[in-house]
Amino acid sequence: VQGLYLDCDRDSIVYLSDPIGPSCHTGARSCWFTQVQLQPEAVGEGEGAGVASGGAHDQAAHVPRTTLLALERTIALRREALAQPTEGKPSWTARLLTNPELLCKKIREEAGELCQTLEAGEGRERAASEMADLMYHAMVLLNLQ
Repeated sequence: VQGLYLDCDRDSIVYLSDPIGPSCHTGARSCWFTQVQLQPEAVGEGEGAGVASGGAHDQAAHVPRTTLLALERTIALRREALAQPTEGKPSWTARLLTNPELLCKKIREEAGELCQTLEAGEGRERAASEMADLMYHAMVLLNLQ
């Protein structure tokens, strides 16, 4: 466990962890694949509440995702969308996916800016921002690879 978080009224707990291997007894990355469907006005597990499950653990669209998994999925969707004709300006991700020179230029630029945060003593917040930029661009590159 790397962190433990409580919500503002302290009725929910989230554990941030780095699991060793799958976290579900089925071998899936997550056990959180069963979605509870509530009917209007229904609360809890009584009448009007039902459980909807099915499909593969990791493949369902409603599987809770970490931020990086969600970003990875968004990048993949942008890549899939490249095969479809579109109107208007392409997304930044689409531009990067279709222009490896631009992508590598941005990765080098973001890496330099991250190093500059340390060299210039710009602080943690600025470093985190630059690291996020670098990770995003690196994930686009990994999608292409």
